[in-house]
Amino acid sequence: MIKVACVGGYSEVGKNMTAIKIDDEVIILDMGFYLPKLLDFEERNSRKNITRENLIELGVIPNDEFIRSWRDKVKAIIVGHAHLDHSAALPYMEKNYNAKIIGTTFTNAIIKILARDEGIELKNEIINLNPGKKMEVSKDISIEFVNATHSTPESTITAVHTKYGSIMYCNDFKLDETPVIGKKTDYNRLKEIGKDNVKLAIIDCLYSNNNTKTPSEMLARQMLKEVIFENATQGVLVGTTFASNIARLKSFLEFGMKMNREVLFLGRSMEKYTRAAEDVGIVNFSQNSEIIKYRKDVKKKLKEVEKNKDKYLIVTTGNQGEPGSILVSMANGEMPLKLDNNDSVIFSCKTIPVPNNFKNRLTLEKALDRKSVNVFLDIHQSGHGARKDIEELISILKPEHIIPGHGDPSKFTKMSILAKDINFDMKKIHIMENRQKLEID
Repeated sequence: MIKVACVGGYSEVGKNMTAIKIDDEVIILDMGFYLPKLLDFEERNSRKNITRENLIELGVIPNDEFIRSWRDKVKAIIVGHAHLDHSAALPYMEKNYNAKIIGTTFTNAIIKILARDEGIELKNEIINLNPGKKMEVSKDISIEFVNATHSTPESTITAVHTKYGSIMYCNDFKLDETPVIGKKTDYNRLKEIGKDNVKLAIIDCLYSNNNTKTPSEMLARQMLKEVIFENATQGVLVGTTFASNIARLKSFLEFGMKMNREVLFLGRSMEKYTRAAEDVGIVNFSQNSEIIKYRKDVKKKLKEVEKNKDKYLIVTTGNQGEPGSILVSMANGEMPLKLDNNDSVIFSCKTIPVPNNFKNRLTLEKALDRKSVNVFLDIHQSGHGARKDIEELISILKPEHIIPGHGDPSKFTKMSILAKDINFDMKKIHIMENRQKLEID
């Protein structure tokens, strides 16, 4: 008997956590933050000494109390990739379980950094399982990481193999044929699994209403190249993107080097992800750039930049307009680097679709506009598959049941329309919300 508990990520975009009970054993998939709630809190407070209970009450991490009776049955906590909405709650939650933590080398490096930065000692053993590998977690259950393309390194589709068939956890993915870092999605392995019995697939439906295929990261790289080289004649170039998007950071670095500009990566998040990527051998940014973590050191460096703006390309945090971020501080005139109409800011990202982010980004864009800065928006391609990617994944896996994930009921409705259009059995697509359970025979 298979039971699915939707702990988080089914009533919002983020805070992902799912528990799967197979007979009398449980596997947990992801433990993530709901970032908008965290940012709201951090605008007014410090996270120092905050507890698991505080974070649950604030809505930042999943509330796992409704699976309390499953806790002693948990065999493994699986983290499929390194994004904070899938991994960052783990340091606060894992101590309530006696279970190994399994992730890729890069994902585990991020988890360790997150715990260390918050002064948290992890209780459970962390085990590396890289894409293409399988691991037994009990006599009746094995875990396999299938390589998938997304917007951070070593992203995976997790296969939970059981005697009832495989359970495929497909948050997050896209089908990128030309990734900038790493290999493309392992279609051959997915097809092999699809030939057997895929009992259930939990599928990222964030962009299921976009009737297209998500373009490759290589296209984002080309867009970025054109913007940078067409606007490199004078002034400072400031790029902003998600710190976890190592492929995009690599493109910024390589283009900056071609322009003979000194490349600076600024901010705690930039330092965190680039350090992890270097530690596991994915990149070596330190050799050709300067990575600056602390605000006092950032200010010191920006005094140098102000004297010779056209010698630098800066990549920094703040793409969502987060109050207190380096880019917002620049836009508000709170940094030694004063932006003006000779300078360019490139948003190599999209706004995460939640109200606070839209408000903060608009405020940031207005601040840059008041300084007459040259602003380039949406120089980006998503890491999430759109409708055509989802249709292709379903045709490969041929799941008996589908649960739409990584969203809220409004997005799940679009997934139901997709399923109906491809003649999927509508009785076997299950629209879930947080704190709901589903039993599958």
